[in-house]
Amino acid sequence: MSRSLAWVLVFGMVVAALWLSGLGRGVRDSYRPSNKASLGSVRSALQVYYGDHGGRFPGDLSALVPKYLESIPLLWDGSRGVKYPHPPTREVVNYAAGSGPGDTGKWAYFNDPSDQARWGGVVVDCAHEGARGARNRALSAPWSSF
Repeated sequence: MSRSLAWVLVFGMVVAALWLSGLGRGVRDSYRPSNKASLGSVRSALQVYYGDHGGRFPGDLSALVPKYLESIPLLWDGSRGVKYPHPPTREVVNYAAGSGPGDTGKWAYFNDPSDQARWGGVVVDCAHEGARGARNRALSAPWSSF
């Protein structure tokens, strides 16, 4: 066995031990592939809608259903026994200029055309530790990376 393969095996065993011991909980909790994939789907649907409607975003994400999305994606699907900081939901909270997310666990959609910096943006409104791999400092900072 080569030395590099031995190091890979040792590293793998250490990671597995941390994972099983619970010390790797932050890593495990930060990996929410279904939420991240859903966020990407909603953002893609919004861009297609925007193109189809002459540079206008919808007033509500429900306008994307059924033409652009089959349904609003489910967030926090706990069907596989994973415990999430929020209950499963498809609910969307619309935010106008001057208002912002506050850790509702729902979809946060910025539907106000007067708020040019955020108009048409969508994020998962969650500020819990591990929600995007690092602790958010403020509850008003929802995760939005995918």
